[in-house]
Amino acid sequence: SASLLADGIVAEARAALASGLRRPEALAPRIPWALAGYAGDPYASPFQLKALGQLLGRRLAPTSAPRDVFLVAHSAGGPYALRACSELDLPKGWTIKGCALVAPALLDFRED
Repeated sequence: SASLLADGIVAEARAALASGLRRPEALAPRIPWALAGYAGDPYASPFQLKALGQLLGRRLAPTSAPRDVFLVAHSAGGPYALRACSELDLPKGWTIKGCALVAPALLDFRED
């Protein structure tokens, strides 16, 4: 509302843009993921690998005949898929045979 702008509580668009150009981190501050109820950063590789491992562990039934596994990832999933190819533990007999990246993106270097 106009009173929020007038009182300086909400930044005017030009001021927010200028602030973002000077300090980009001000537009997307790093807030601890624990505040969202996660036990870690859900975008971090260890979190993603654990989630993928749990998913595949349930999906790849140990009673079925083992087959080759191929990972396909798009955009930001590319770095996770590459890491999964070398670090993911699958149920006995199952092996990752390949990885396809579709329009891979580079993630924040501090997280990978």
